[in-house]
Amino acid sequence: MKKLGILILLLGVVVGSQSFGASCPSVTFTPTNAVKLTGGSALIVTHPSTMWDGRFVSKLGMDAMVRYAKKKGIQVVYLQDENKSTANTYFFSDCNPTYWVASGGGEFSFDVNTPSHIYTVGGHWELCQRTTMYDLMDKWKNSPLLVDRTVTTVMDGIYTAGENFRQGDPYYSTYELFMSVINYGRPRSWPFPKLSLLESMGIIKDEKEQVSFLKRQLPPYSGFSRDYQIELYLNGKKEEVIRQGLAKNPPVLKFEYVNSVYVDGEPIPSHH
Repeated sequence: MKKLGILILLLGVVVGSQSFGASCPSVTFTPTNAVKLTGGSALIVTHPSTMWDGRFVSKLGMDAMVRYAKKKGIQVVYLQDENKSTANTYFFSDCNPTYWVASGGGEFSFDVNTPSHIYTVGGHWELCQRTTMYDLMDKWKNSPLLVDRTVTTVMDGIYTAGENFRQGDPYYSTYELFMSVINYGRPRSWPFPKLSLLESMGIIKDEKEQVSFLKRQLPPYSGFSRDYQIELYLNGKKEEVIRQGLAKNPPVLKFEYVNSVYVDGEPIPSHH
C-alpha cells in the first residue's frame, strides 16, 4: 500500500508538471516560408515547457524578454512542437508573438539573415536551445553579407540540466549542494529539476570561471569566414576575443550573455 501511494504521488508530479503551462489554448502555426523577419533584431523563444522545466526557472526571464522585445518593436518567434498532447505544457504568458513556428526539438528553417541581432530565451541549454543556435549559425555563416552579428542569451530565461558542470571544477561542491536542495524529497523525479543559466552563474561566482564555463557550450562558429572576429561579452563587458578576424577591419560575431532584463522592460546596459 505504501509503494502504491508513492507511485501515485510520482505520477501526480509527472502529470501535474505536464499541465501547469496551459496559458495559450490555441496555436496557429505559421508556415516556414511565410516567416519574414524584417528588422535588425529578432527574439527566438525555444520550447519553454514543463515537460523539461518543471520548476519554471526560465519563465520570469522569458516573460520579461518578450515584454522588452515588444516594447522595442522587435519581432518575436515562438518555437513549439505540434503535438497536441503536450500543448498545455508550454508556459508562454504572452500568447501573441509575431510568429508561432512548429519545431519538434528547437530546429528551424526560416530565413534569419536580415536581423543581425538575435536574442534567445526559453530553451533547454544543452538540447533544444542548443539546436536553435546550431541552425542560427548555419544560416548566418552561409550568408553572403559580412556584417557584424550578435547573439544575446538572456540567462535567467534559459534552463539547464547542469551537464557542463565537471567534478574537477572548484565550484562543483557548491553545484552539488544547490541540486541537493532543489531535489530535496524528490530524488530523480520527472521532470528532473533544472536550474537556470543565471543560477549557474550564481554557483560559480568568479567572473573568469563564469566565462570559462560559458565557453564550454558556445554556438558552433567554426564555419564562419576567417574574416570574422569572434568575441564573448558578459553583461556588457568584452571578456575575450576568442578568434582574431583576418580582415583589415573584421566583422564581429559577438556572443553576449546577460543576466536578465529589468522588470520594467529595460535591458542591462550592453555595448553594441
